[in-house]
Amino acid sequence: MNIFKLNSVARPIKIAVAAAALFGIFASCVPARADDSSLGLNEREDHSNGEIHIGGFVNQSTRLQDSFNTPCLYGGASWTIDNQPMFSRSSLSIDYIDRHANGNEERILPVQLQYQVYQAANSNVLPYFNVGAGLAFCKIVDNNFGVNITDQMLFSGFAGLGIDTVSGIFTELRYQYITETQGERLSGPELLLGIRF
Repeated sequence: MNIFKLNSVARPIKIAVAAAALFGIFASCVPARADDSSLGLNEREDHSNGEIHIGGFVNQSTRLQDSFNTPCLYGGASWTIDNQPMFSRSSLSIDYIDRHANGNEERILPVQLQYQVYQAANSNVLPYFNVGAGLAFCKIVDNNFGVNITDQMLFSGFAGLGIDTVSGIFTELRYQYITETQGERLSGPELLLGIRF
């Protein structure tokens, strides 16, 4: 997929710039909180550099579901921009959504800024919620229904809930929003499993 040959780029870029600005304002307004060693999470988790994750994604397009009849594979990584241990983390994430069946293909590459806020925890787990916004580069070919979305850049965003563990392993459920195009609803739920490093 050539992401450099894109149509209708101006509007998504303006939306992404506005979202990034709001993200920065929101992150800068949240006060830092002192470390709480009673939470029991180790130094590796407290000072995470990033993460890798895998999982599944199901978009809400009825036509695509009929053609593929299987969830998308989902994988990606994120790199920490700012980390306030036991309280919040901001990061840049790059993910890849993929599935192929019967000559049809779906490829989505979301690139998003995300902000994660931790909640009160016991000694073993650290619940959190997070939000993100950015752009999704899409290529979808569905020969059954004549869908041909080629090298499009769309606005994307998500909100999710997750749990970190002492070992650095985490699981997360999120809803990924992607702008509708050619009548296809590309948004949907994701279930992730990953590890911080």
